[in-house]
Formats: sequence, C-alpha cells, structure tokens
Amino acid sequence: MNHSSSIPLSILSFFIGMLLFPNLLIAQTLPTDKELAIKVQQMSLEQKVGQLFILGFSQDTLTPDLATAFKATKPGAFVLFKRNISSLDSAKKLNQSLYALSMNYSGLAPIIAVDQEGGSVVRISTSPPMPNALSVGQAGSTEIAEGLGRESAALLSDLGFNMNLAPVLDIANPLEFSFIGVRSFGSDPGLVGKMGYSYSKGLILGRVIPTGKHFPGTGSSNIDPHQESSTILSTKDVVYKTHLPPFQSFSKLGFFTALMVSHSIYPSLDETKTPAVFSKAIMTDLLRKKMKYRGLVITDDLQMSASRSFLRPEEAALSSLLAGSDMVMLTWSAALQAKAIARVKSAVKNGELPMALLDEKVFRIARVKKYLIPLPVEKRRLASKTNIIKSEKLRTFDDEILTVNLRTHLNSVEKSHKSLCLLSPSKAFMASFKSGYGEGLQAKTIVRKTTVKEIMSFVADKHCDLIVYTVEGSRTSANLRQLSKKIRAMTLVANMSLPVYVSDSDQYRAILNIYFPHQNAGKKIAQLLKENYAINH
Repeated sequence: MNHSSSIPLSILSFFIGMLLFPNLLIAQTLPTDKELAIKVQQMSLEQKVGQLFILGFSQDTLTPDLATAFKATKPGAFVLFKRNISSLDSAKKLNQSLYALSMNYSGLAPIIAVDQEGGSVVRISTSPPMPNALSVGQAGSTEIAEGLGRESAALLSDLGFNMNLAPVLDIANPLEFSFIGVRSFGSDPGLVGKMGYSYSKGLILGRVIPTGKHFPGTGSSNIDPHQESSTILSTKDVVYKTHLPPFQSFSKLGFFTALMVSHSIYPSLDETKTPAVFSKAIMTDLLRKKMKYRGLVITDDLQMSASRSFLRPEEAALSSLLAGSDMVMLTWSAALQAKAIARVKSAVKNGELPMALLDEKVFRIARVKKYLIPLPVEKRRLASKTNIIKSEKLRTFDDEILTVNLRTHLNSVEKSHKSLCLLSPSKAFMASFKSGYGEGLQAKTIVRKTTVKEIMSFVADKHCDLIVYTVEGSRTSANLRQLSKKIRAMTLVANMSLPVYVSDSDQYRAILNIYFPHQNAGKKIAQLLKENYAINH
C-alpha cells in the first residue's frame, strides 16, 4: 500500500470533522509528525509504557481509588462494557473524567473504546436497534454501510467514545454454526471487504477509530476464545484467498485505524503453532511487512481463557508487544493490570523490549490520537428516561436494509394467490403484519404446545395457498421441517433467527432471511406482498 492510497482519506476525515465541529479544534494546532516524535522522546518511561495498555474496570464512575490506580499505571486507553454504563449520562461523565485524567498524567488524550458492532453485540441501546452485519452484507450497499458507520460514530462521540471495536472482518458461512455467525458481513471475501471498508470509512469521517477484527480471520471456527483456544486448520492458500482480503482492503484506510488480532493458532502461517496474538510471523512479518499495514495493532483481552491457557497475563502482554502488537488489552483485575505494566516497564529497563521499539509503538499511538475529538460533544439525542439513543437516520438505514433484502427474495414468489395465512410464535410480528395487511388475515399463533398436526389442520381448513411462517428459534424451525412437502412448498419463511435454522431453500416457496428481529418486518412483508402480488382477501 502506498501513501497516496491512504493519506488523503485521513486528511479528508480531519477537515470534515472541522466542518462538523469547528469550535473543538483548528488544523493549525495539530502537531506535525516531527513534533510528535519529539514529544514521545520527552515522555517518561512510565508514560510511554502506559500508552501500550487498554484497561477495563468494573466501576461506572471514576472513583478516587480508581483514579489513584490510573495515575500510577498511566494507561493510554480504556474499554467500557455494559457494567460501566448504568446510564447514558453517567457514561458521558465517566468518559469526560477519563479524558481529563489521561491528559493530566500523560499529556495525551485517551482512546476510549466500546463494542458497538450492531445486532446482539452492542453496549449502547438505540431505537431502532442497530442491524447486525450479516443483514447489512445481504443488502450489499456500500452507501448503507458507510452511512451506518457515520451514524455509529455520531452517537458514540456524543458519549465521548472515540474507538469502535468493529467491524468484524471475519468470513463466515451463514449456513454453518460458528463463533462469528451473523456478526460477519457474509461468506464472500470481496463483499466483506467492501462492506467493512465502507463502514470503517464512515467511522473515520466521524473521527472514531474503526477496529477490524479478528486478524487474520476466525470465521471458520465454532470455538469461543473467551472459553478456550482454537486452531484454524485452513491451508495457507485458503487463508490468503479467503480470510486475508477483507483485512487487506481495510489496510488501505491508512493509519487512523486499528486491527484486533485473534487468539487462535494458524499452523499454516506460523509453523511454531504460536497463537496469532503472540506470533511475530503473523503480526510483524505478515501484517506489517507483507501487507504494509500502518494503523494500530491491538490485542483482544489477554485475560480470556484462550490467552491465559498459553501465558500468564503479565508475560502475555510482553510477549505480544515483542511480537508486533502496539496495545494490549486487559479488562479486569487491577492487580494483574499493574503487574503486567510493571513487567513491561522492567523489560524496557533490562533491554528485553528495546527503547527504540517502545518509541515506535508510542509514536503510532500518538499519531492516531492527534485526530481524536478532544472532548465529548454536547448531548443531542440522549433519551435519559429510557437510556436509549433515538436515531431517525438509523431508522432510515434499517428500513432500506429490510426493503432491499425482502424485495430480493420475494421475486421468487408467484404473482397471484387466493388465500394467505400467517403462522407465527411472535405476537409483535403478528401485530406488525396485520398493520400492513389490513382486514381479513387468517392467522394462527404458534405456542409451545402447538403440534405439527394442528398446523396442517389449520392450513387445510383455511384453504391456504400461500403461507407466511416465522422462525424464531430451534422449536419453530423443527416444526417447519416436519410439515408435509406440499405445505412446505407453499410456505414463505420469514427467518428472524440464525440462517442455519432454515438452510434448504429448495423445500420452500422462498426464505426471507431477516437475521434480526426487525420491529417492522411483518408490516413490510405484508405491504410488499400487497403491492407486488395479487392477494385476494
């Protein structure tokens, strides 16, 4: 990757930020790279080492004890979870306190990270809910992906966050169970690369650091690294052709980015079978040298079981930094965090971690930090009574994703039907569908005790020739599979759950993979059916 492909975007992001936030910063105050290098040289050893750590904690306010601990360890970044966010207002105040404290002990703004992927992985609740990546990938629109990135950046910066631990760039087959599942944009490397790039560009334009994960790709694994280590047995050729392309696309965004490295083992990339997060062959030789990546390299939590089974946290931190990471993450236990920071500081003093290498990492961190928005901006959309951020832009994207995906699949449905019947376990979906369909809908609620025989009797009694059946988990999926071949052939399946629950498309009239419980899915399906197909009431 040459400079011309990445620097203009970084500069563009800064100037657009200036247009949006003219009173926060002026371009003339930004230090040059030379001035940053001088600043790094002037920092104390404690300040430099602290910059390498992303710390988590259990409190939802900056207590005196917590402030004292941070003054001693001087962390360069923080990561917040649900446990830290008791309300939107308190989260904003906490982030403001962390910012002020970091400026005091290091002279650099802190990176404040949060997981806000969309779907089931969110820390900030929104109305409507953020769609998961697979639904975005299915829509296939780079404009929607970029728009979601920009809106995510806006709501996160409202609260003082400046790093999103997203997007997921792993390749995952939606029709197979995996650790990643619907968190991936899909199984096509080209599509995942385009969606991930566009979403990340949107974040950058809002000056929120995108974090691609989990390098070099864990989509083929069904093992959760929070619980145990996994080995990715893909050949080198498969890794290069399938798993790496999205990360290579992400690399073109330049230095205002981060990549999170996997805890998994990749024998085809490192014959020593060292986990990627501790592998020089993967982080330095492959990512830095071969792929020319210029952003930050960070670890996932080194206190996960997958990491702890390999090295103690303090040794894990040092090992990862030596292998090529810039920042290491430890999300709990202040005692272990302090121990890890002390171990790295000792390694610098005794020469295990060369000062030149430390300065190189701190410079990369400082270069990213100079583009961060200085403080949380004024509250714009905080609904304090519900602790939910309302977003009309998000509602628009949400509707576009649903409409594109439904229209694509409804093309396979014949144009005329005499009698439509609705079968669903969800009262919300029933109400939504009825609101779009109108009077005369023949519907049956599927409850836990509903048998397959009862479903088939209902279909026969109502003379249904088109059935809308919603799947919301394993039970409704099992009932669907047991219906007669004739009934399945006239069934339009609205899959609100994992796509693997409805995998054989040849059995059904059509499968609408919505991938998340969209609040207007029923209404939209009913409206599209009425608009495009001759339904006789």
